[in-house]
This record gives sequence, C-alpha cells and structure tokens, in this order.
Amino acid sequence: MTTLSYSGLSLFSECPERFKREKLSNLILEREATQYTVRGTIIHKFMEDIINIQIESGEWPDTNTAIEHMENLWNNGFDENGTNVLDSCTWQNDFIEKSMEDSVSLVPIMYDELFPYLTNPIATEKHIEHPIDAKYTLHGYIDYIGEPNTIIDWKTKTSPMNTRWLEQDLQATVYAALSGWDKVNVHFVQFIYLKTKAPRIEWGSTTRDRRHTDWLLNDMIPPVIRSLEADITPPTPGWWCTNCSLPCDALPNVSVNVESLSYV
Repeated sequence: MTTLSYSGLSLFSECPERFKREKLSNLILEREATQYTVRGTIIHKFMEDIINIQIESGEWPDTNTAIEHMENLWNNGFDENGTNVLDSCTWQNDFIEKSMEDSVSLVPIMYDELFPYLTNPIATEKHIEHPIDAKYTLHGYIDYIGEPNTIIDWKTKTSPMNTRWLEQDLQATVYAALSGWDKVNVHFVQFIYLKTKAPRIEWGSTTRDRRHTDWLLNDMIPPVIRSLEADITPPTPGWWCTNCSLPCDALPNVSVNVESLSYV
C-alpha cells in the first residue's frame, strides 16, 4: 500500500522526482535536528501530554504542574517516541536555555488564551487513514480533534503566518478529508517565538466542506496517482532545490503541471 499525505502531496507539486526518492524509495540523508525542529518537537509533545491528561481526567493540570512538565521536556529533550532529540545536536546551549525560558512563559498564556477554547477534546496526535483505491491511501497525524467538528494544528514560528493563504491551504483540506466530517473548522495555533520580545500565541482559522474534500479526492489526487503509476516523475527545479537532501546530478530545465497530465 502506498501512502499519500499532506507533506507528500506538497512535495509532489514541487518536484515529482524528489517525491519518488524520499516518499517511495525512502532515500533521505540523515540530518542533525535544527534548533527550530527541536523546539517544534518539544511543543508538540507538551501539548499531546497536557491534552491527554484533560481527556483522561476531565480537568486540565494546574499551571505549576504544566510548567514543571515543560521544563522536564526541555531538560531531557524527549519526543513522542521517547528519544532524546537533543543528544545529537551540536549547536550552542544558549538557544536551548532561551527556548525553554520562552516555552515556560507560554504556559500561562496557554491557560488564558488557548485551553479555555478546547472544551471538548476527543484525541491528540491522531493517526487517520482514508483509502483511495486498492493501492493508495491518504493518511495524516492530526494534532488535535475536538467537538464541534474541530481540528487544530500546532505550529512553532518566529513570525506570524500570513492568514490570507488559509482559504487555499492544502493541509486544512487534507485534514478535513481525513476527519470524515461534512464541514470542519480548521485552526492553526501558532506559538510565536521572538528574539527580543516575549512569545505569544496567534490563531489562524478557516473552514472546509465537501466541496473542498471532493476536489482533493476527485480532482487533485487522481492525476498524482496516474503519474506515479506511469512512472512519470520528472525533476522540477525551483527554490526548493536548496532544501533537497538528494540533489540531482544534472537537472534538466523542465517543469510539470500535474493537473494537465492524462493517460489512456
């Protein structure tokens, strides 16, 4: 079974060849965790743990308990698999100290500006699969699922996102399709870390309904599958090449428009 995801579909739209290498052949060079991925990993783990306490007990832990847990995560660097994500990092400790300080200061803000709105949590870090056909399935890990028909994705950022793109955001559409709901409220909660100012929380919100999910399942994904089945995955040079872990030896000056592909 070949799995498709939001990140995979985004990658395919940029460069089908890179998608083939990284998602199908698993040809990915190991890289040291960056400062920002470590911060995101720890925040996701913190949110998962705190929300699970609320789901199991019906109450949020007190603020001091939550702060202590945040400090422990930064001191130990554990991710969702119990792996210390700080072990292999060679960058300076002052980033860790500043990030822990900012993360701890975010906890009271969460209790004031976030947790009061998470009134009916159902699941956190939920893995969902949606079969497309006999060979392909759409899947994803949703950070927060709650009632009524609510999905939330946590993001750690150094500046607020531009919310103008939310109406066209592919991640929101993929998560809506995975939820199975006819109409979904999708929120992106941003934990903003700033160099010289106190961190803050900002929301970006949008909605999805059957029009969006039908487009995804019936119009966007089928051409991707046809391209994969026909083994048509040309490299597509672009700004994303600088982030590629396996750059092509010689990139032809070509591009591919997935929507224009058709096969007999």
